[in-house]
Amino acid sequence: SGKKKNRWKIPVIILSVILALAIALTGTFFFLREMGRRSIHENKKIEIVTPTQDESGNEIIMGDQYGRVITYNGQSYVYNNNIIALTLIGVDNGKGAEKELKMADAIYILTINPKNGAVKILNISRDIMTDVDVFSEEGTFIDTENRQIAYSYAYHSDKSTGGSNTNKSASRLLFGVPLSNYFAINLDGVTTLNDAIGGVTVTSQLTFVSPEDGRTINEGDTVTLHGKEAEVYVRRRDISQLESNNDRMQRQQGYITAFLSSIIPAAKKDISVVTNLYSAVTANSETSLDMSELTYIASTAIGSIKTSTDIEYIKFKGDITLGEKNAEMRVTNEEILRTILDIFYEPIKNTKPTAASDETAAAAAAEAPTVPEATEAPAETAVSEATEAPASVPAA
Repeated sequence: SGKKKNRWKIPVIILSVILALAIALTGTFFFLREMGRRSIHENKKIEIVTPTQDESGNEIIMGDQYGRVITYNGQSYVYNNNIIALTLIGVDNGKGAEKELKMADAIYILTINPKNGAVKILNISRDIMTDVDVFSEEGTFIDTENRQIAYSYAYHSDKSTGGSNTNKSASRLLFGVPLSNYFAINLDGVTTLNDAIGGVTVTSQLTFVSPEDGRTINEGDTVTLHGKEAEVYVRRRDISQLESNNDRMQRQQGYITAFLSSIIPAAKKDISVVTNLYSAVTANSETSLDMSELTYIASTAIGSIKTSTDIEYIKFKGDITLGEKNAEMRVTNEEILRTILDIFYEPIKNTKPTAASDETAAAAAAEAPTVPEATEAPAETAVSEATEAPASVPAA
């Protein structure tokens, strides 16, 4: 009888330890997620200021001084405080004598609506013209200039990182929509992420020579990109063509979709897949996120996305012209307004053409949620990213 008890004692102890560890890990995950939720959503300042009309003369009415309610074309919209926004920035390494200049070559604003699970990615062309804060080499603020948004990452100071400066310019472009979270990654980081998941399989939209083995990869070929092939694929463009960046953005979108198709199934089983990838590129990235914020955003995104095709990609339409040196893209107020209303606002039901009164707007703004209620992690989610140089030299 004593031997039988001893025989069962060790397995019971092992199971107890495993259970205790599982409870501890689960508790840590939910603690991090809740901390991240509060950090992302609390104290969000809304200071949106729209033009008074679009280019066609249609009136744009702000319901209050903060832009929480906007009426346009007879429909009123209220700002959605539930939206999670993360700016993803692809940083060019620079080249030649301008090796130290880092430009925002790719800018994507990832948004997640925890309320309905909608995931959208707004692709902002590097060529879009907007106001950019310019700093000296020593980090002293010089002026705010209207130029390509790509320049924003190159300029920074002790108090403003390249990522935060890009966020500031993107927010200005979007009439002041609050953007405080960002993750910037350089080209070496893209290679690291690519290889960390065993390569990314795409139907090539580009003909190029592999820097890995010298073979020619033709447009239309199905190929798994490895090493520097991924960097060439997402970066290369013909700068002699004004539309070259738009073509590259389309290629980058296909790459992102293929990348997510590879990691989403694994991340749904174990969220540490995402945090491990984050750790792998720490040396080649810059972010405003701490681990709790990353855990909240990653778990919410993974829980919202069943497959990579669930993501809606949005990009601005605009006129591209040749400026003094580079391509310049300009977007109308109407295009910007329609985009932010689609992504960051919700239509107010039963809006009448005359429902833009101060009383209606104030009531709608008062009813707008401030901080989303704490929710459990999605059930499917388990515990466990040719350079043109700025005219002035930015801070290193």
